[in-house]
Amino acid sequence: MFLIRTTFMFCLFSLAVFTCTTSTIAVEDQLEAGALTPPPPIDYDNSEELIATFSTSSSLISNAYSSISRSNNTVRVSGDTYTTRTVDELRLTLEIQRWDGSRWNTIGSRGPFIDYNWYFTSASQSYVVTKGYYYRARTLHYVRSGRTTEQVTRYSRHILVPL
Repeated sequence: MFLIRTTFMFCLFSLAVFTCTTSTIAVEDQLEAGALTPPPPIDYDNSEELIATFSTSSSLISNAYSSISRSNNTVRVSGDTYTTRTVDELRLTLEIQRWDGSRWNTIGSRGPFIDYNWYFTSASQSYVVTKGYYYRARTLHYVRSGRTTEQVTRYSRHILVPL
């Protein structure tokens, strides 16, 4: 648990008498069992999760997905890219990110995985990670057909790898 002490200064001005009172209020920031940091704010992930679950409105990429799973302290990052038709080139890069309590940091990357003259690509990578932290996948999807290119970044939900 983190204990945050906040000091509030209450000042009153009344009939030419100036009085200041200081009080300290303890606020406990609850940690999930097995976590070393507070979780990412809910709205921090929600917008990215929504992006990751809906189709893109592009002419080449029909869907792009990012996912994460774990078994003990091994985390598996996966990504899938689907196109509307056979394209010249598909590239998929996988990243794993760790929450440090205030921001996401990329701690590993693999790829790009490349397919030619196809309509789909998929890749996954496993990482042994430090327990007690939140992790998420970040996937970069790139498609080229002739001179037309499209690029999309997707994020998975976050997961905790408990102590």
